[in-house]
Amino acid sequence: MCSSFINHFIRNPGGVGAIVPLQGPVISEMIKDMKNRPKGTKWAILEVGAGFGNISESLLKLMSPEDTLDLVEIDSKCCAYLKQRFGNDPRVRVICSSILDWQPKQKYNLIVSTLPLNNFELNTVEAVFKHYLALSHTPSLCAYVEYMGLEKLKQTFSPKSQRSAIDKRRQYIRKLHERYLVEKNPVYCNFLPCHVYHLKLQNSSVA
Repeated sequence: MCSSFINHFIRNPGGVGAIVPLQGPVISEMIKDMKNRPKGTKWAILEVGAGFGNISESLLKLMSPEDTLDLVEIDSKCCAYLKQRFGNDPRVRVICSSILDWQPKQKYNLIVSTLPLNNFELNTVEAVFKHYLALSHTPSLCAYVEYMGLEKLKQTFSPKSQRSAIDKRRQYIRKLHERYLVEKNPVYCNFLPCHVYHLKLQNSSVA
């Protein structure tokens, strides 16, 4: 599994954002809304950047027979693995696509995202969150992860034009947090340490 993930990182470092899979404490933090939801509720769940399914497996353990889980993954080899791993579970659907091209009829109660936003241009980050809003119930919960220190490191060693782009992206995310952020929690027991952000998305546009 680890060697497969490393190969996945080598093929697409900008889209993966980490050289090893997220570890248990991060996964537990990212899916805690599943643990805390009201009993008897039926949830539609979206995982974006499902990779090789470590978070997916943990989500499934907390899901009821009536829940559904859509796994969106852009890498074809990861998609093939996900279908092999979870294809016999009727609650799971694997979508081999960019999240921006995924246009389901249903809305989601929970979105779990591992997209490396710090590697994306501002227009892509804006498009991703606007799409998350379009895919959400009102309200809907969203958890995403960001590695500690990477953005500051990039800002320190990047040329001036890139530093400006990083600042603009951070300003956009700051506005997003002002509107939707519920909590931001550090997780140090991971390689690399990271923050997990929990948002409550309302049916309104992002500034």
